[in-house]
Amino acid sequence: DIGLGIPAEPLFRSSYIARNSAMSAQAGIKTVKARVTSAKNGSINVNINATLYSNVEIPSSMSKVQERIKKDIERYTGIIVEEVKVRVNRVEPAAARVEGR
Repeated sequence: DIGLGIPAEPLFRSSYIARNSAMSAQAGIKTVKARVTSAKNGSINVNINATLYSNVEIPSSMSKVQERIKKDIERYTGIIVEEVKVRVNRVEPAAARVEGR
C-alpha cells in the first residue's frame, strides 16, 4: 500500500492498461500518459493526457477512449473505475500517407 488505500501493484497495472487501452482504441491518439489515483471505497480515478492527430473528431473519439479504459481496467483488475478524465494537450497534423510507387 502506498498510502492511497489500494496496493501499489494494481495501481501501476491499471496505469499500464489505461495507456494500452487508449492507444488501441483507434481514436487518433499519437501519445498518451496515464495517471491512476485512489478514489473512495477502493475505486480508482484515471487521468489521461493525450496528443492527438488533427483528423480526429475529439468529443466522440475521447468518449470512446474513456469507455474502453474503464471497461478494460475493470475487466482485467477487478477494480472499479469511478472516473476517467481525458485531457488533450496538443493536436498535431496527421501525416500524409505516401502510396507505393
